[in-house]
Amino acid sequence: REVLLCLSICGEVRETKTNLSYSDLILLFEQLFIYSAISREKTEGIIGADNGKNKFDASKGNPEISTSQTILVREISLGYYGRYKTPLSTMGIINGKSGLEIDLNDVKELYGKSIYLNVQKAFKEFIESNRMFKRFSAQDSLYEAVFGKFRPNECEFWIDRLYKVDGEEKELMKLCYKKVSSGLTAKKIISS
Repeated sequence: REVLLCLSICGEVRETKTNLSYSDLILLFEQLFIYSAISREKTEGIIGADNGKNKFDASKGNPEISTSQTILVREISLGYYGRYKTPLSTMGIINGKSGLEIDLNDVKELYGKSIYLNVQKAFKEFIESNRMFKRFSAQDSLYEAVFGKFRPNECEFWIDRLYKVDGEEKELMKLCYKKVSSGLTAKKIISS
């Protein structure tokens, strides 16, 4: 969820007049995502959460979001983009240059158009500001877009792309998605 949102918004922002590269935009967006989760103390399963929490606490909850002082040492390869670029490409969601292979309006509908547009607008404003975390006005929307309950058609969107299976395997995936959307912790989801 985070990577698709990141790539679509960064792709749109890249089309505007900005002096930042696509990879720089991705670095900034991923940090905003991680710090949005840290500020809510919801970091279970977040890559780089421990290091990010240390930086977040040291800055009294207002870290600078930078392309050089990232949360992970090799953020672009170790972060969400690096880990999920290949699966998204395999699923036919992005191409080899990380461009969307699906309609942008379909992506906006997956996240809810108002949430998507709020994050996009706030991100554009943020990259033009002094880039302190508290200046990012869509922290709640970004958190909701990635961690909120599944929206209409989202479960089918991911299942259809994750596995081209039918029968019991597809039903198991649907059950897993329902559990994820229920708000249970990862441990409770796995045990159930």
